Amino acid sequence: MENVDKKLVLDYVCGNELDVNCEDLENNPAFMLEVLRFTKDSRMYRLCSDEVKINADFVLGILEIFKHDDNFSEEVFIYYFENAEYSLDYLNTIAICAEKYHLPVAALKMMAYFTTEQARINAVQFGIDDEEEKREIGLGFAIFEDEYAGYPDILGYFAKHLIESHFEFKPNNYLESLLHERFRTQDDLINCGIINFLINYMREFDIYLADYLSVHPEYLNSLAKKIRRIIKNWDNYLESLNFRRVRIVCKAIEEFLEQDISLLVNYEDHFKQLVEERGLVRFFEKEFDFSTKDGFINRGDCLNFSEIRFKREIGKLLDELFAKDVIQQQKDYSVVEKTGGAVLYYIFDN
Repeated sequence: MENVDKKLVLDYVCGNELDVNCEDLENNPAFMLEVLRFTKDSRMYRLCSDEVKINADFVLGILEIFKHDDNFSEEVFIYYFENAEYSLDYLNTIAICAEKYHLPVAALKMMAYFTTEQARINAVQFGIDDEEEKREIGLGFAIFEDEYAGYPDILGYFAKHLIESHFEFKPNNYLESLLHERFRTQDDLINCGIINFLINYMREFDIYLADYLSVHPEYLNSLAKKIRRIIKNWDNYLESLNFRRVRIVCKAIEEFLEQDISLLVNYEDHFKQLVEERGLVRFFEKEFDFSTKDGFINRGDCLNFSEIRFKREIGKLLDELFAKDVIQQQKDYSVVEKTGGAVLYYIFDN
């Protein structure tokens, strides 16, 4: 905006005689913005011409000056939204109002527009049969970059909300499970770098969005904050996970014993052998005594069908549960534990 004569502003506010037509001043966005900045009086807004009230720079200046006055900020925005002519500059201004000034009504308007655009991308994807072309389009950011080039706040809004919409319908613990699936320890994740991981993860879904995020990592700050909380909770997660895994295995053993009582003779030795072979003793030390190996069955012993099936199925379950530090999302495990006459049901699903 143009420089404004401070003395002229003071004379206008004080009602002194002016050499300039008041109507011309009230039709000047830069001048009226300085009046409002000087007085901090929202009533001065009423003196502005209709043309000034739909000037984007004026509107954003007002929101900055009165950012703690929610009602007045909303009034200024609504007038702009309802009266300014649609253009990409107009849309860019709405994006700023939504993201920088956090106006609820602006956020709703922008989200409605984003949802429409996302539906358009989905329609494009639906009409494509070639899988390679679908992967190229990804989440549609390349299309947005082409259409909104030169409008950074629109692109930034779309980038941020494409990421949010990607996680929106995932299970609550999806991000935590994803990290434990891909990193064995929190140090592995820290060494990889939180932002670097997120960029590479988003690259799996949209290479253009990932490239944009490499230059604008600030749009990953919200997810990065969640990941830092997950890192702090890493050991608690593993403790809870190990409890769940042990209960699932113990319940599976109980079901085998209920089906074939003959397994009662040797099942514990078979199970200890399976656990030792996989280096999982530490997880089951509370449930089984590993201090003595005298009773362990030799591998060369002849096993009956029930024992072979027991070792095969329990071994497979152990491999599945301990392959990664997650319980697979597509699996449902139900564990029943009887304690003091009560029956506790543990439903394990991600």
